Amino acid sequence: MADSTDPSPAGGLRIGACQPPEIMADTEAALAWIEDFARQGADKNVDLLLFPECFLQGYLFDPDHVSRHAMDFTSPAFTAVLRRLAPIEATVVVGVIETEHGRYFNTAAVVTGGRLIGRYRKTRLMPGETIFDPGDTYPTFVQGGVRYGINICSDTQFPEPAAQVAAQGAQVLLVSLMIFCVQEVRGGVEWASGVWCGCRIRVAGARCRRTCWGFGTCRGRSRG
Repeated sequence: MADSTDPSPAGGLRIGACQPPEIMADTEAALAWIEDFARQGADKNVDLLLFPECFLQGYLFDPDHVSRHAMDFTSPAFTAVLRRLAPIEATVVVGVIETEHGRYFNTAAVVTGGRLIGRYRKTRLMPGETIFDPGDTYPTFVQGGVRYGINICSDTQFPEPAAQVAAQGAQVLLVSLMIFCVQEVRGGVEWASGVWCGCRIRVAGARCRRTCWGFGTCRGRSRG
């Protein structure tokens, strides 16, 4: 873990794993938390902010909740979300309940400067997540000379999602998740999202007693 006052190195990527409270069916409140963490991240020279699974609308796979709050990424509602995120300098990776052509997905949206630059749809769904369709691609992204990919929660129980990312030369695996317990790690810091870098993984309980966050710096390196 790098000191919070160190800037991101040349050819590196500083990642903030954000621990917001659980928010349900209140996009406005979720966006306010993203903005708050972005302000904290700016003070710590963070390049990328990682938020939990389905954070924007709340992780609940009840059909009524999903149908009411899912967002099509071409819709005015999601355009308004992008507009709200536009002032944030860091890349934001945030969990979204996505809809497209009548199908629903558990998605991590990757947003930079108010632009949607990509998405990852969870491929290995939990047994209770039958309302979602699985994704079938494993996109990777490059920032600060570092290539990264994304897994969501139960993806990490299977080798293929991480292997697909690694096969593209990724050096970092971001893990966005919602779990139902509070895990105490590193002196009581509670993590809401996982950042995998090198041989380390950070995991978190998104149902947390307090709000906090952690960060780490990844320096680009060849696969050797």
